Amino acid sequence: MTSDDSRLATAISELANALQVAVPTAARMRQRLDEQAEDAERLEAAIERATRAVRELQPKGGRP
Repeated sequence: MTSDDSRLATAISELANALQVAVPTAARMRQRLDEQAEDAERLEAAIERATRAVRELQPKGGRP
């Protein structure tokens, strides 16, 4: 094996090792982001319900 072949093999091995770490890390991040997006949707819906409930308590003729 020539020096260039050895360097190429080393580089490919390093890339493969880095990707073995990167792929599951990216998958975990995606899962967490999906969960956070779901939490944000639930929070938004709860705030909308709370806002409607407060508006229902306001006098219909305007401010007292």
